[in-house]
Amino acid sequence: HQHSDASALTLNINVNDPQEDFEGSSLYFVDQQTGKKHVVHFKPGEAIMHRGSVPHASLPITKGERRNMVLWLYGEQGQYSHFPYPSRMSAQERWKKPAEDEALPPKDN
Repeated sequence: HQHSDASALTLNINVNDPQEDFEGSSLYFVDQQTGKKHVVHFKPGEAIMHRGSVPHASLPITKGERRNMVLWLYGEQGQYSHFPYPSRMSAQERWKKPAEDEALPPKDN
């Protein structure tokens, strides 16, 4: 399920032991300029850091189990900037369920 995170930066660490066997579960990130998906293979002990605003997803696990520790990093006092939202907002504001008549600001093309 493709999504973006409510963070300034996301640190995703694969905590599987190297001998634990799993297949699949690569990550992809979407280039916001071209829409192209870039696949990243994620091995035990590796970490990936990315901007929370970058759309991404995990591909299906086809064998075994993958365990990750994910850390969301924020700016001063838990604030961050995240397009297309206002320039500073808290995680609580980012994740509030919008009212039906609320719409996101239009995207700049």
